[in-house]
Amino acid sequence: MLLYRARVRKDLARLLVARSDAEVLDLPDSEFDGRSVCSYEVLESFDRPVPFATISRDPFLGAWGPVRLRLQGSSFPVPQDMWARLLDLAGEDGGDVADQALDGLRRFRLEKELQRRLASRTDLWDDARWRGLRLVESEYRFPDRRRADLLFEQYTGWRRRLVVVEVKRGRVDLEAVEQVLGYREALDKGVARQHLRRPQAILVGESLHDEARARIARTSGLHFLSSDHFDALRRSA
Repeated sequence: MLLYRARVRKDLARLLVARSDAEVLDLPDSEFDGRSVCSYEVLESFDRPVPFATISRDPFLGAWGPVRLRLQGSSFPVPQDMWARLLDLAGEDGGDVADQALDGLRRFRLEKELQRRLASRTDLWDDARWRGLRLVESEYRFPDRRRADLLFEQYTGWRRRLVVVEVKRGRVDLEAVEQVLGYREALDKGVARQHLRRPQAILVGESLHDEARARIARTSGLHFLSSDHFDALRRSA
């Protein structure tokens, strides 16, 4: 997908890949309530965003229906020839973009494969020193429609706590850290009335960006586990 910033800049600025099917958002406090939304990944922010004025003046793109409507709308299908021209204006190579999209989808599939394995094999968690985890739900949905990859419960003695897990393929960045912390905070709101211990959050990925490592180091109840560790355990089983 190409992201068009319609409000202020009015330009094509980013290349995205969808990471979920679209669904109608049921969140009254959101400006997007009642509209179709999906999860996505930013593959690239263009060094040279394409202003609408450039698009509308282009002899090839100017006669395209969505451009004549000034790109007013939530989404438009883009024919292949239009797609190629838009990428050319952004200074992007179509082959490179296709490779990026395929790589993003490949990593997404690997994440889902690891997520399914971590949901079904508690022995992997035992070997990672997280004993006593029991799956509550995969793709746990919060009231605001956010989805955590995995939600477990863990018993320590007679007390129970929730453990939320987010799985990433590749290096884990600060945005992913803040994402899983947001999940933990949402769970934390219901802890007192359920007499639970404070929830824990786990990020699973290949490695950490420096900012993410620093944030984890200074945050209680937030943990990182290497996906390589789980892969090694699976191969040895």
